[in-house]
Amino acid sequence: MKIIISLLSLILFLPMVLKADLFEKKVIFGTEHFNDEFKMESMNENIKFLVGVGIGKGEKKSRFEGNLLISTDLRKSNGSYYRFYKFTMPILYKYKFKEVNAPYFVVGASASIILAEQTNHYGRPIKGIDNTTYFDYGLLFGAGYEVDFKRSSITFEARYYKGLKEIEFNSFKFKRSGLYLLIGVLFW
Repeated sequence: MKIIISLLSLILFLPMVLKADLFEKKVIFGTEHFNDEFKMESMNENIKFLVGVGIGKGEKKSRFEGNLLISTDLRKSNGSYYRFYKFTMPILYKYKFKEVNAPYFVVGASASIILAEQTNHYGRPIKGIDNTTYFDYGLLFGAGYEVDFKRSSITFEARYYKGLKEIEFNSFKFKRSGLYLLIGVLFW
């Protein structure tokens, strides 16, 4: 049910972004890999797919960008199964080395809301179990390449995330860190 709510919120947010003529619009697809996330055995090899939308404002070479990314994952720990839903909201500064078809770097901060839900081994929620919400924040930096077209562009990007907040889950304390690999389509 929560994944349906996640997708609906993304679908509802997308028309507002697409109608905003003041901003460039971005649709994002990608994967993320967090080597220490919740210290659990992943049911899908610790690689998650994500989708998102974003808006940006600025010049051709230098601009600010905000994203809303959504991902989900199923993991196992001590015989219990957990489904994680993550909503990530990075705010980035992007600098391109030239205006057209150029490499670029990004730096910024990110906040995430992580919902943990205990499930059975088929991924269905267990009734009567308290689900947990975590808040995480950290720094992002990365690089990419932007290929420009007439009214759009495609970006290929890698971002490294370093968490600043310590999270406690199943008696483990840790700070999250990981890698995002993203493909974006920008419209303006």
